[in-house]
Amino acid sequence: MLAQPNFVQTTCNTQFINIGELNMQVILQEKIKNLGSIGEIVDVKPGYARNYLFRSGKALPATKEHVALVMERKSELEKIELQKLTEAKKRVSILEKLESLDLSVPTNEEGKLFGSVGSSEVVDLLLSNGHEVSKQEVSILEMPIREVGDYTVVVQAHPDVAAHIVLKLTSSTVTQIVTKASDDKDSASESKEESETESSNDNEVDTDVSS
Repeated sequence: MLAQPNFVQTTCNTQFINIGELNMQVILQEKIKNLGSIGEIVDVKPGYARNYLFRSGKALPATKEHVALVMERKSELEKIELQKLTEAKKRVSILEKLESLDLSVPTNEEGKLFGSVGSSEVVDLLLSNGHEVSKQEVSILEMPIREVGDYTVVVQAHPDVAAHIVLKLTSSTVTQIVTKASDDKDSASESKEESETESSNDNEVDTDVSS
């Protein structure tokens, strides 16, 4: 009699395998920091490959055809990489001339942030000041940020060059409180003046009638 396959044992052995965690091989078309250079075949997570490397054209699945294609174009890709490095150095030079990035944020009386500040806010701030950056290039060294103060922003314009900028977070809450108190004081003063003016006018009318 033929032995029956052990389905129970097979199920037990495979249920611990998480297919989503298995790496895949890609071949790089650009130099990527902490990953590799043009023409290198590296192992990466499938999600990282699909959502970033393939979409941005930085890598291709390491099939026989793609490997041959990249190696054939390697000289051309290296020239493009050199141009990118030159442009990145110019951008970094401009960014490092900034004394600081100033951002006012809502806080409590102790200077603790109500919300959060991250790369998105820094990117928006840089873009509003005419600096072309992407969220993938920007990071803040001292994360998470929970209070006002000085922090270091890194703009990785290229795997070989980066700009370091001081991010100054100040509280907008104190200013708002002072402004509100000042407005209330001005309003009270104006009301008092109006009241005194009306009283004075009433006295003048009474005097005219008595005459």
